[in-house]
Amino acid sequence: MNRLSLSLLALLSRLNPCTHTARIALIIVCMSIAAGCDDDGESQNTPEPSPLEQAVEAIGGTDALAGLSMLRIEAAGTRWIDYEGMEPSEIHDAGTYTNTYLLDLAADALRVDVTRMPLFEAFQFFPPETYSVVVNGDVGGLTAQAGFFPAGAMPSQNVGALIQQQRLFNPYLLLRTALADPTIAGDGGEADHDGRPHRILTIMDGGAEVRLFVDAETGLISKLETLENSPLFRDVPVEVRFADWQAQGPLSFPGTVALYAVEGLVQQETRSTVTLDPTDVAADASVPITHVIQSHHQ
Repeated sequence: MNRLSLSLLALLSRLNPCTHTARIALIIVCMSIAAGCDDDGESQNTPEPSPLEQAVEAIGGTDALAGLSMLRIEAAGTRWIDYEGMEPSEIHDAGTYTNTYLLDLAADALRVDVTRMPLFEAFQFFPPETYSVVVNGDVGGLTAQAGFFPAGAMPSQNVGALIQQQRLFNPYLLLRTALADPTIAGDGGEADHDGRPHRILTIMDGGAEVRLFVDAETGLISKLETLENSPLFRDVPVEVRFADWQAQGPLSFPGTVALYAVEGLVQQETRSTVTLDPTDVAADASVPITHVIQSHHQ
């Protein structure tokens, strides 16, 4: 009880007992003031959620995020290639694609069914390519020829790049990792992005820090920043922007994803369908990668 309430009670004790109505009125005032002060005190003592907590809540909550076991995303996109022209600043169309991603989070597996139309220089005269990439853990392979890469096992750097891209394009994978080990998450302060205030959630993902910009009002992730290794430039800043967040069941997912690196936009993807825990997965959708590799070396 605060000092004002105590003062009013002291005044109440000096009132004439005969002034019954005044006494009752003053009691009501005292109780209202005390209750209001207690509520204010409680609200002032309620800690502000951390950037991680705010982002997780906005995307659907801890239980929904941790309980996700399989995810299918159907998407279409465009890629651009830099440093392949007469001038360093030239950026050329590399090709368009339609992908179906199947992320088996419980099994630590990934399958990407790809239809790709090359557009860069002489490749534009090639027919569309159709193949699948299958990854189990840290090994992966191709089910059919993809450009100059034959069917079979993929080099480890290609597998690592694909896994890392999925983590950057799907920030809820980073949030799941941080929920499992909150010590890798931190508060990076505040910053403006697109004219809106954001809180910065930092996550140590392997050896690199990822900075996720969490909208201070909605809690949704607007973009992330990190460093990636480039054969030409060593460590380079990479930025992934997210937009058009939409609810799908208990969780929300970005409808568009855009990747920026070095000279500008290098990939943009629009998701048409997101399915949580699909029940109509084809029987061969999660073929073990050992089978894919062995079948092309027999």
